[in-house]
Amino acid sequence: TVASGGEIVIKPGDGKWFMFLPYGEHEPWSNGLWWPLAFWWLVKQMWRDYEEAAMGAVISGERMDSGRVAWFMENGYLYCELPSGRRIAYPEPRVEPWETSWGAMKMSLTFTGINPYSRKWQRRSAYGGLLVENIVQSVARDVMADAIRRLESTCYETVLTIHDELVCE
Repeated sequence: TVASGGEIVIKPGDGKWFMFLPYGEHEPWSNGLWWPLAFWWLVKQMWRDYEEAAMGAVISGERMDSGRVAWFMENGYLYCELPSGRRIAYPEPRVEPWETSWGAMKMSLTFTGINPYSRKWQRRSAYGGLLVENIVQSVARDVMADAIRRLESTCYETVLTIHDELVCE
């Protein structure tokens, strides 16, 4: 059920309510088996929303907002604009029939990129999970860069970063 403010509300059998804010902070008011199921549904929905927005931007050429990012075409690239204003670029995007890993044909967003297995430049398919992964990693980088900037402004020198950790002196 979608409430008036856009929240998705799920009422489990025990009568306790859970409320989730799509693509933002969420806090279950109780623990239980409904949380993982509802969270998985929200993740899959977010994948679909981002994939549809990206494909919509390629097809229409218009800017498509989805969650806290925006998708748009510019100079032969599909761009995903992050909350920080930085962009992720997908070269030569197209929406075309593509065979899924399970053998079904589906209209998919494709772009040219490096195949992770052959290391060759070729046409690749992008699905919602890949797009969300790229967004999450990019936002994590933005958070880390901001933390470095704030630490260095308070006289802590960053000497090393390891994944999601900073070493300062």
